[in-house]
Formats: sequence, C-alpha cells, structure tokens
Amino acid sequence: MSCDLQGDTAILQLTSGVYFGLDAVGTRIWTLLATPSSVATLVDAIAAEFDVDRSRCAQDIVALLDDLEANGLVTVTPS
Repeated sequence: MSCDLQGDTAILQLTSGVYFGLDAVGTRIWTLLATPSSVATLVDAIAAEFDVDRSRCAQDIVALLDDLEANGLVTVTPS
C-alpha cells in the first residue's frame, strides 16, 4: 500500500506494519514498477528524466530494488 506525499511516496509494508519513504526519484521508480521492468529500462527512464550518471543510476536502482525486495515490497527476478 502506498500514497503520494507531494512528490514523495510513503509505502506501508502490510505484513510488518513498517513504513518506507521514497524521494522524488524513488517515487518515479516505484511508479515505473507498476509495469514489470528490467533494470536497463528503469535506468533509461531515470537517466532521461534526471541529471544523473548512468553508472551511478544503475547502482542506485539496484540498491533500491534490493532494499525493496528485502522488505517484501517487490519481487526481483533474473532476466
């Protein structure tokens, strides 16, 4: 369960009752994840929309996905 907070996002993990917060970039990634996406697709979208180095962007997206998966908020599958 998630909600928009003026450009940021709050996510409630229903099983644990823990809230997670995402900034504007994390919110955009969360929105893109509404449709199954590859890391490359996410990097392309974020790099096009934000002023960020592609290598750093990929590292940060993988770290975010790892964190979301570790907390039961997404499922990451190998391509």
